[in-house]
Amino acid sequence: MIRVSSMAGRLRLVSRRRPATIAGLPLLALLVVLPAVAALADGMPALADPAHPATGVEREWMRVLLDGRRVGHLEIERRADADTIETIESMRLVLERDGSAVPLETRTVSLESARGEPLAFRSESRLSGTTQVVEGRVIDGTHAEVTLISAGGRETRRIEWQPGAVLVEGAERIARAESLATGARWRHIGFDAGSLLFVPVESEVIGRETIMLEGERRMLTRIRQRATLPGTELVVDGWHADDHSLRRALMPMFGLELELVACATDCSAEPIQSVDLFERTLVASPRPLPAGERRRPQTHRVRVPDGAGRPAASAGQRVEPAADGFRVTVDPVTWAGGGPPPDDADLAPNRWLEADDPAIVAAARGAIGEARDPVARMRRLTAFVRSHIEQKSLDVGYASARETLDARAGDCTEHALLLAALARSTGIPARVVSGLAYAPRWAGRDHVFVPHAWVEAWTGDRWEAFDAAIPEGFGSGHLALAVGDGEPAGFFAAVGLLGNLAIDAIDRESRADR
Repeated sequence: MIRVSSMAGRLRLVSRRRPATIAGLPLLALLVVLPAVAALADGMPALADPAHPATGVEREWMRVLLDGRRVGHLEIERRADADTIETIESMRLVLERDGSAVPLETRTVSLESARGEPLAFRSESRLSGTTQVVEGRVIDGTHAEVTLISAGGRETRRIEWQPGAVLVEGAERIARAESLATGARWRHIGFDAGSLLFVPVESEVIGRETIMLEGERRMLTRIRQRATLPGTELVVDGWHADDHSLRRALMPMFGLELELVACATDCSAEPIQSVDLFERTLVASPRPLPAGERRRPQTHRVRVPDGAGRPAASAGQRVEPAADGFRVTVDPVTWAGGGPPPDDADLAPNRWLEADDPAIVAAARGAIGEARDPVARMRRLTAFVRSHIEQKSLDVGYASARETLDARAGDCTEHALLLAALARSTGIPARVVSGLAYAPRWAGRDHVFVPHAWVEAWTGDRWEAFDAAIPEGFGSGHLALAVGDGEPAGFFAAVGLLGNLAIDAIDRESRADR
């Protein structure tokens, strides 16, 4: 089964004066998709008869490698008795951020009946001291009662359960019932507890291959899985033994190879090898983009590999297909382009944007004063957030708007979440945008685009963008990749683009082109 979980990370945007911070979209994207690869590791050594599991506990370990370097491990524990099967997947990674080690952890629990029917689930993820929990139980196979817990509070939901959707054991049983003959295909619908998404997955047997595994040549069967996620497709190749157990999994990410390899014994204590993921997601600018030019429309010729995804339609951004990618015109003057008008969800509070929290409401009222025009209100709210967050910190995991209001610390994602919540609290529809922003200099490199987050707000007849993290605000040096509501799952669409796109040219847009 392919599953996607979620978590957030951080990255700093450094100008010559280091005035602002930029979102750690690489870390966020990694933890959005990495458990999807890990979920394939549910192919543990088969029991004698999967339809009638014996009582007992089984464990398996896998190394997690990025760019061929060990960055962590995955432990899969399977507990079975006569009535239920519980699968626990625990993953721990250590990556580098600006020279500092950053631990990331996820733990997913799936409880199913002895026949593989979904009963309950729990997803827990941690980064930089911030914990997110999603837990729920499936009622009569028709709906699920869900509780979401984070630093921003506790929220309960009732979601419709998609017919036929399965958890770990259910996906395993579907796969084991299929042939491993070359060309065999099957489908299932997986459920990701972290994002509460139902994920269609297509599997295809590529064929038998000989690969090196822990120094030995092994003949294994390669199965390719394609998971359809919001705004992107996730493709994972897995190499399986004859009992369907997974021995190796591989997927491209950020222009690197993300890999899981089965360990013969517990490999959790093996040394970690450093990988700085952030540098891999920087995009070189084809030329300097001075502040004056960033206040005028520009067209970016963006090159992407096949299947990498499409930049988002967002405030002031028009995306047109090109021969090897897209022409992305960013217009902060007339705001040409943009997405569809808002709906009720763009005003609704959630666990990250607590727009109905009394402290958020009071802060927004104080910031807007007598302003009535939506643009004037957004400008005042943007100025408030920029000055209110005093500590431009990389140490925050993924703080909610209320938490940021209290702590007055964070990077650009905290700026964006707080600004979006303040806007919604005053009746202005607002969304959180993730993408890239131009920096004259970052981490010793000149003229690069760095992962970033900002806000788009509906100002009456169009979406306009507001950036509270960068003093100059939004400009044509911003490229939107994904748009969401503050939930980490909103970053899915950026996964296929980060680390894979190139900007070949930046052209001034002529008036005739508008």
